Amino acid sequence: MRNHKWICFLFIPSLSLASPSITNVTGTFFGQATDQIVVTITGVDFSTKSPAAPVVFADFEDGTVNPTSLGIITAWNANDGPLISTTTKQLINSSHSILGTWVSPSTSFSFQLKHISTFSFIYSFGRRYHEADLTGNQKVWRLHRADGGGTWVVSSSGDGVFLNEDCSGNQLNQFQDIQSKIDEGNFYTEEHIWSHGSYTGADWIVANGYWNYLVDGFSVQKSTSGDNCDSQSTEIRVWDNFSNVGVVDGAHLWMDDLYVDSTWSRVFISTVSTWTENGTGGRREIQIPNAWSDTEVQVYFRQGEAQADETWYMFVCDHTNSCNSNGFEITIGESIFETETDSFVGQGESVIKGTTEIR
Repeated sequence: MRNHKWICFLFIPSLSLASPSITNVTGTFFGQATDQIVVTITGVDFSTKSPAAPVVFADFEDGTVNPTSLGIITAWNANDGPLISTTTKQLINSSHSILGTWVSPSTSFSFQLKHISTFSFIYSFGRRYHEADLTGNQKVWRLHRADGGGTWVVSSSGDGVFLNEDCSGNQLNQFQDIQSKIDEGNFYTEEHIWSHGSYTGADWIVANGYWNYLVDGFSVQKSTSGDNCDSQSTEIRVWDNFSNVGVVDGAHLWMDDLYVDSTWSRVFISTVSTWTENGTGGRREIQIPNAWSDTEVQVYFRQGEAQADETWYMFVCDHTNSCNSNGFEITIGESIFETETDSFVGQGESVIKGTTEIR
């Protein structure tokens, strides 16, 4: 009798540190998030995100100041100052935005989130339209800590664009003086990508915090040094809009399409085909995830201001802020679905899968 020896190879997958890669995108690339049109993105190294939904998403299309039901939080903890739904200034394909008015130079109007006890990572996306100069002491994005501690860290260029102010005063602020970097009289897009520094046993002063502030797809200021506050931060104020100088009483500011999450994992489409950490410009539209695994992400598609027949590119970013460097091309208004066609080879049946494009 002949002895047969079998050799079994056991392959154990290791944790991949590769950037996300998209192999296919299917669905209908049209409509807004509240239409809940599902687009499926397949690929590898998307990492995981649980829950898949963002902390909050508010497009204000229902004529109120409330967030939509597509995020975890559907009501603001507070919204300071005079904030009203309006139809006076609108993005393309939008019917409502939020109007804030300064009634004195020191009035602050903001949306506040206190529902999450700690923040270690934050990503936010939103749009603003200014009618007044931005040369004042205007705090547009703020974290509050539960305790003291921390240090001052100012902009390395000293240009006033970016200031992590006084965590020992229980808050981290961004000051804004970006008049030369925005297209005044139009809505512009802002993104904040933030993480806290490490704890040394005495204070949160290790120089590995991160904060990248992007305007219209370009990084206008980035900080990777000093204390970027800590995971004890208990409140985020977005569009804080505080100003004590440089803003005329009665001046207006419009806000729209607010997305906030406690992870850097996200999906967006862009008119630019490549992604880099410091931005490549172009128009961007955030997408609203509803299911997320390492190999498949589902989103409620948002065309935002995208127009029919325009070419855009899909990007998936993981929790480390690593994104596919080359976007997956889509056409607005197009539908792509998986199809199955039966064919016969000899006496066996095989299934051929492909895609069908509907314009």
